[in-house]
Amino acid sequence: MHKGLMFARSFGGFHPADAAYQVVSTELARRGIATLERGTEMDAFTSLSRYELLVIYADRGEMTDDQAQSLTAWVEGGGALVILHGGMAAFGDNTIYHDLVGADFTGHPPRMPFTVRTVDGEHQITRRAPESFVTEDELYTVAPRGDFHTLLEATYLSQAVPISWVRSVGKGRVFYLGLGHDASAMTNRHFLDLTCHGTRWALGQQPRPDVRLGLVGYGSAFGMSHYHGTLAGATPGLELVAACDLNPKQMELAARDWPGIRTYTDTNEFAADPDIDLALVIVPHNVHAPVAHLLLDAGKHVMTEKPFTITGAEAAGLIDKAEAKGLTLTVFQNRRWDRDYLTLRQAVDSGEIGQPYLYELFLAGYGHPTHWWRSVTAVSGGLMHDWGAHGVDWGLNLFPDDVTAVSAWTQKRRWHDVDVADAAKLVARFQGGQLLDIEFGSLSASRKAYMRVLGSEGAIEVRPPHRDLSGSLLVYHTGDHGVSEELRPYRPKGKGPYSWSEWSEVEVLYRRLADHLILGDPVPVTPQSAARVIGVIEAANLSAQSGQPEKPTYW
Repeated sequence: MHKGLMFARSFGGFHPADAAYQVVSTELARRGIATLERGTEMDAFTSLSRYELLVIYADRGEMTDDQAQSLTAWVEGGGALVILHGGMAAFGDNTIYHDLVGADFTGHPPRMPFTVRTVDGEHQITRRAPESFVTEDELYTVAPRGDFHTLLEATYLSQAVPISWVRSVGKGRVFYLGLGHDASAMTNRHFLDLTCHGTRWALGQQPRPDVRLGLVGYGSAFGMSHYHGTLAGATPGLELVAACDLNPKQMELAARDWPGIRTYTDTNEFAADPDIDLALVIVPHNVHAPVAHLLLDAGKHVMTEKPFTITGAEAAGLIDKAEAKGLTLTVFQNRRWDRDYLTLRQAVDSGEIGQPYLYELFLAGYGHPTHWWRSVTAVSGGLMHDWGAHGVDWGLNLFPDDVTAVSAWTQKRRWHDVDVADAAKLVARFQGGQLLDIEFGSLSASRKAYMRVLGSEGAIEVRPPHRDLSGSLLVYHTGDHGVSEELRPYRPKGKGPYSWSEWSEVEVLYRRLADHLILGDPVPVTPQSAARVIGVIEAANLSAQSGQPEKPTYW
């Protein structure tokens, strides 16, 4: 990683410099970009020779001409300069500094929600940014002093205001982002992405080539193959180039859906295609592992549909192979980005219900499970491998502790013409004593809260989508006068703190995957996290057979 300095100091006390350093340094390190030391004294600007990167988050303060000239010379010599929010308003009387940054700070209205628009969607910093997003922040207005290339803008008093830009100075580069007034604004995902991608650009890191994607499996189940093709096509940097299915008619359909792609009816021939970089496995669960092994052996990055595999041993074998070959292996755990789950997570993480100790999920209904491969245990893995791939994943992300024991029970009472269980109950116990309790199946004639979290100081419910409380959390608060209820609607996209993204939830995963493969960001779903889900589900199946608690088969 690159070595950098973050000058983080609020001379006027208007900005949380400590929090800024913590947030930015942690995120740059997490993404493998740079390690940042912290500077707070002005003489730091005359001793930059041992750093490749300088991040400035400050306000007010006085900079001498010698310090400004030293900083300028360092950038001209190849240094990477990142200016965040208050760094534009800092050192206001020094024209040398503001010549370097590219503008003078002229003011701001009160902190407020406003829309940020992407001006250049082709630049490597903003290529996978949304066309627009809403944030709540201070909107800085500026007076340009030199040439710069605008990446983002907002509107204030009917005028376009640049929010982010880049400029080259000698051999060095300057990136400015006007967002990040306080801790809330700095933990906004768009702020973090833009800061990290802008830092990569300033350091001169070049993106890797675009990624060529192929689909393995083009069946009709839920239209998932076409769905993935659509997502790939909507993700800058990903290109759908091939598809494979054993059924020639499905390949005729794929060719009509995606004119110009190459089609295969032999998985070995698909794997041998040198012009496929990433393969997405969309086949029945029991062949996820063998198909993924074939593709890894052929040198492809691989993303499987969920569940990752049937057994923990299969998952471990794939992880070992991908690591040995230096290839990306990930799983399409798309429901980590479901809006109801993210909204619940935000409420839990805020601490408003105290310490969460029970997470209940109701993933059941009533009706014949139909005759298809998901109803065949040898193919699908069984009832708990289906929605369990989501429910267990949610629980493992909500509770950070290790799972110490899993108990499960199954029922076979109604649908005897298929071999999957009619109903199942899974309970996982965590090291800290928390419990994950999931009901599955097709034998539940009555319904209850889709999700429920109990905490030491309150509770949260997410109601079934077809009920009156659809799209809402029901939050229970405790106090001196007993328990009170608050109905909290999900906010429309981009309309407030309970909105995570302006993209659809699954677009987030695809864009994160492209950022990983092209820019070097962390993989959005680690295979280890997906393997832990399988380890819990497999333990649940063992417990249902043994009648005893079991330990996860992968952890």
